[in-house]
Amino acid sequence: MRTTINSFTNEKCKLSGDIWATISGAFVTQPAKRGSVLLHEGDVSDKLYFIESGLVRAFYEWEGKEYTSWFASDEQFACSARSFFRQVPSFETIQVIEPSIIAYVRHSDIQRILTAMPEVENLMRLLAEHFLLQNESRLRVLRSLTAQQRFDHFVQHYPELYSRVPLQHLASYLDVTPSTLSRLRAKRSV
Repeated sequence: MRTTINSFTNEKCKLSGDIWATISGAFVTQPAKRGSVLLHEGDVSDKLYFIESGLVRAFYEWEGKEYTSWFASDEQFACSARSFFRQVPSFETIQVIEPSIIAYVRHSDIQRILTAMPEVENLMRLLAEHFLLQNESRLRVLRSLTAQQRFDHFVQHYPELYSRVPLQHLASYLDVTPSTLSRLRAKRSV
């Protein structure tokens, strides 16, 4: 786990050994079972997650229907960004889709590290930027592409997720019904 996070952070910004040791020491690793919930809608997110292996999704419910906002899988960070960075109630639930190994660091530990080591701020800025750009890209795809184009985009850009994400979650991510998703899949295989 430590090597994985170290590789990720060093790819994004170079950190000294002492800083890395402090960050690494703040993370706690735990297994997570399929179906378990990391964050409930309405709770304040006090953890930034790193998905060492496995798959999670964020979703919210509106008028009795679930909408999947995003997926995070192997070697990706995950959090309800608005809730974590602003320390306000979350609009979404984060749920484990398949058995996972997840590391997390608490918001209070990050604040303590930032106070002691201001150079870590660049890493946090890069993480916030990552979540912002991911959201911007997702909105563009949802607003400007047809259902078939959204499906094709997902398969092309996230082939490793296509085989792992349950179809009902993929349908809610693409903002289509399960029956529409079946038709889109059938068209693609022709």
